[in-house]
This record gives sequence, C-alpha cells and structure tokens, in this order.
Amino acid sequence: MWADEKILGFCTRLELRLAMLQYPVPFGPTEELVWFVAERDALRKIRGDVSAAVRGRLIAETRRWMMRDLRGSHEVGRPVPFLAGEAKGKQADLAGLLERFRASRIEEWNEDIWEAFTL
Repeated sequence: MWADEKILGFCTRLELRLAMLQYPVPFGPTEELVWFVAERDALRKIRGDVSAAVRGRLIAETRRWMMRDLRGSHEVGRPVPFLAGEAKGKQADLAGLLERFRASRIEEWNEDIWEAFTL
C-alpha cells in the first residue's frame, strides 16, 4: 500500500501526512512570514512542544555533521560532501553562516549556539 512506502528512508508517506496535519506550515505574504518567524524566535529556539529527546538528537546530529564532515573537510582541503559540484553561491552562503556563528571558536559554543546553528 502507498501509505507504507518509505520516503527518503526517513518515514512512511502516512507518517509524513500525519506530521503535516499536526504541524501545518504557515503561509502568507513575505512580510507576515518574516514577522511570524521573528515573533516565535524560530531561527534560534526549537519549538517548545518538541520533546527533549528529539531536540537533543537534532542538535547532536548537527554537531556530529559539523565536526566530522564540514570542519574536517576544510582542515584537509577536501570538498564538503553535500556541496560537491554545487554552485559557488551555496558555498558562499555556507561560508557566511560559518562566519556569522564564529565557527573558528566552535569549541566554545554552548547549547544555545548549537541550537541556533542547527536551525
């Protein structure tokens, strides 16, 4: 049955549909969406209704990815795996993000910084 079909190995179609119903994506004019994101601090804090286990796993996976793939790639001059062959614009965006978060001081990041970086 199509409901049991896996999507990108993460979940089934049914699980995705249920999540979309439980957490609808807001839509509207750009200005309204910008206000909505700012009001909810959505680019700094994970929603309060997310379990501590899910929050912890999300941040831990980002930290592991950052330390292993991204940071390791820059140290040895290898291309970043998910950016290989991508346009230079995406690499520039990533470089800007890393500069904004002061990635050179990553060892000093606390949980709040890791959470904001994850989002």
